[in-house]
Order: sequence, then C-alpha cells, then structure tokens
Amino acid sequence: MLQNKPSIINIGLVGGGDFCKEILEKTTAVYEQEEMVAPILAVADPDPESPGRKLASKLGLLTFDDYRQLYDRRYSIHLIIILTPEPEIFDDILKTRPSRIRILAYQVFRMFWKTIGLEMEGGHFQRAISAAIIKGNAREDMPVRYAYYASDNPLKSGQTLAAGPMGLEGIRPTYMITRAIIQKILST
Repeated sequence: MLQNKPSIINIGLVGGGDFCKEILEKTTAVYEQEEMVAPILAVADPDPESPGRKLASKLGLLTFDDYRQLYDRRYSIHLIIILTPEPEIFDDILKTRPSRIRILAYQVFRMFWKTIGLEMEGGHFQRAISAAIIKGNAREDMPVRYAYYASDNPLKSGQTLAAGPMGLEGIRPTYMITRAIIQKILST
C-alpha cells in the first residue's frame, strides 16, 4: 500500500533582531506532523551580530546578509516570514520573490504570535473582550475561542517546564496552538 509522504515547507526568516531570536528560542526548529514538515532553514539579516542571526548560526541554520539569497533554488525555501516592520522590505520581497515562495508579512505574523502568547493570559483576555463589548468596540455575538495548555508552574521547587533539556527541545502540547495556526496559514 502506498503511503503519503508529508509535504515539506521550508521556512526562511527575514530580520535577525530580538523578535527572530524569540521565535527561534520559543519554537522547535522543525514543525512536524504526519502530513507536513516545516523546518526553519535560514535567517537573513545584514548584521551578522544581530541576536537572531547569531542564534541561527549557533543552531546550524543558514544565515545570509541579503534576503534575496533565500530565493536561490538550492535552499528550497517555500515560505518567507518577515520579522521586521519596515514596509520597504515587505514591498521589495513582494516585487522580487519568485512566485513559488509565499510570504507572511510582519504585521500578520506578529498578530498571531501575540495572540498565541495570550493563551497563558486567558482570564486577562476574557476581561479585555468583555470590556470591549461593554464599550461597544466589539460585537456581543463575536465568536471567541480559548486555548489552554499546561502551566509552567513548578512541580518541584526551582523546576519549571522550561528548565533543563525540555526548554531546549520544547513541550509538544505547549506548541500545539502555534502549529495548528501555522498549518492553517500554510494550507490556504
């Protein structure tokens, strides 16, 4: 019987600043599911000393001075996530990228990233939604979804889920929401 091979979506990040470093620190290097594998392969930033680019190099990822190098077919980049807010960079990538490469704009990715971070703040998030409805800034019938994951409360004094090797490897349930959103974005 033939088995379906998973789709591979190679990711390149543009902008090696603190946001890039945060992404690399908080996500697993490779998103894998039965139907898809999506590794972050490269970081492009003109500053070799930028925090994200330095971490990418330390992690063994490709690093480039110019994001146009991500267009090279040798690297098989399928998705570029822009991690810098400069509109000129987005506009240039939009004009110059090969049609085989998708783009995720900084503002869109940042919105998802912030939303994913709010899952830890469920109560705060609910109060903010309620306040927006009371003030007339949101509709009362607005669909709202919540996602919760295991807390980082220590099981033993001085230990957390992010301590030791689990912090480097990641905890699958913690990243499930991120994975589901990325999968939804990539499947459209």
